Amino acid sequence: MTRPKRVFDSEETVLTFAYLKKAAEHALAMGTANAEGSFYSFLQALMCSAFTLEAYLNHLGDLQFSYWTKVERSLSPQQKLIMICDKLGFGPVIGERPYSSFRMLFEFRNAIAHGRTETVTEQIVLGEAEPRLPWAQTKWQKLCEASGAKRALDDTVAIVRDLHKRAGYEGDPFGTLSYGGGHQYER
Repeated sequence: MTRPKRVFDSEETVLTFAYLKKAAEHALAMGTANAEGSFYSFLQALMCSAFTLEAYLNHLGDLQFSYWTKVERSLSPQQKLIMICDKLGFGPVIGERPYSSFRMLFEFRNAIAHGRTETVTEQIVLGEAEPRLPWAQTKWQKLCEASGAKRALDDTVAIVRDLHKRAGYEGDPFGTLSYGGGHQYER
């Protein structure tokens, strides 16, 4: 005689923005802890910060607009932010933190996502105690350091928390990675 099979029906709502924040935190921690390869860890932290922010805009947009899924792919991140802020009745001060990082994050994301070969020319003045010779860098390369990655992540988290609160939601938007449940039964 065969045993009945156990079946579990499950439904989870996955908060992608929360997973991406965790990935950005992990990459930042890895870059801070290990000098070797830190450039690449900081690059990942910056990318995941931008992805976190856009994923939250899509999450909040879907909650605020019944037609969001029909329009979100045709909107830039800045257009999404403006549309959501208009709905919430406020205008973020783009020149002040945390919102001042918004444009930088998406310029960085676009430079990487739509990457192209660049030739950079720069005159670099060396101090007497320079440990190594520097090299000319693109704008996005200059951000791939601990301070740039930390600022991007800190400001991303602050923007998400600000939008969450202004939309009237309580609690920490990053408080869980997913929610749902299920039901187990035997067949």
